[in-house]
Amino acid sequence: MGTLPGEDQHVEEVAIPEVALPEVALPEVAPAPDAIVDVHVAATTTATAAAAKEVAGEVEDENSEDIEDAPSKEEAKARAEAKEEILNRKGYQLLKEGKVKEFNALRKRLRLMGYLNPGANSQREVILVWKSPNLEGAELSGVNLKGVNLERAKLNRANLSGANLEDAKFEHTEMEEANLSGANIANANFWTARMKGANMANAFNFKRVEGETDPMELMASAYSSWEARGDAWKKEKRESSVQFTDRIVFRHADLRGADLKNACLSHADFFQANLEGANMEGAHLVDRGNFQDARMRGAKLKGAKIIYGHMFVTDLQEADLTGATMHVVDLQSADLRNADLTGATLDVVDLSYANLEGANLAEAKKMKRINHDGNTKFPEGFTPPPKEDIDLTHVVKN
Repeated sequence: MGTLPGEDQHVEEVAIPEVALPEVALPEVAPAPDAIVDVHVAATTTATAAAAKEVAGEVEDENSEDIEDAPSKEEAKARAEAKEEILNRKGYQLLKEGKVKEFNALRKRLRLMGYLNPGANSQREVILVWKSPNLEGAELSGVNLKGVNLERAKLNRANLSGANLEDAKFEHTEMEEANLSGANIANANFWTARMKGANMANAFNFKRVEGETDPMELMASAYSSWEARGDAWKKEKRESSVQFTDRIVFRHADLRGADLKNACLSHADFFQANLEGANMEGAHLVDRGNFQDARMRGAKLKGAKIIYGHMFVTDLQEADLTGATMHVVDLQSADLRNADLTGATLDVVDLSYANLEGANLAEAKKMKRINHDGNTKFPEGFTPPPKEDIDLTHVVKN
């Protein structure tokens, strides 16, 4: 398996600034105004000082005659809690200052210390957790935020290009005009995030294969093998070299005018998301992509590949689907009025109750294995292909 951007083994060793030892109990130290951390603060100066020494790497050499006695259970707990508090503040401050290398180095150190462990029911890490951090306009290109909780954060206009955002949490986050181009967003959660005008060009959410680096080449290779198997392929029988992740969530997200050009997204959940005017040219939206009830009026999907997708009741009015490929797609009750499907390929598609009035289908390359009924509305004068009974309920169930 290859490595992801921002993985620890690629992080440049950078010295972390020494942490000043507080002279009073930690609760009396004012926290950073924008970062109220989710940890219990230790109540003793002794535990805090000991924790700070550990964080700063000042623990006595094991051969030293001045070795402290093993701490009691209560003291050890207080010391651990104090250390988490210090590390949370330190991590947040490094991000605020745009010190990406130092932050990534801190994460490497935390991992070596055994801190960055997933929770019992989540892949998200149990440290570096902030409430509503303000990182607007921050320069965080290439940052490693794997597993970090940035719920309700302010990241408007922040530069996260090439960042590792795997397993990160961005629920209710403000990310308007943020730059996530080329970012790894595997298993990330952007539920109800405000991402109007965000740049997600070339973002992806699948594991790269060792020796291969181009996301588009990997996804194209996977698509070619799937297409050869037609509608008979099943998840458990896929032979693609691409290692897919769990779904990525954009439910109810505001992505109006966002740039997702050439994005490679598998199992992406855009349920009731607003993608009006979004640029998704050349995007690969595969493996159970859910666009149910999404607003995609005027979206640019030129050359996009939608494979194994659920687009029930999706609003695609005036969308540009020229040269697009829809393979194993449920378009029941979808609104495609005045959409441009010039040169598009529709194969194994359910158009029951769909409205295609005014759509340009005259030069569609291939329309085969299409399900339609008396309620399907085609453009005036268009002769639909022979009807085929297709059951695509497995698209959302798998």
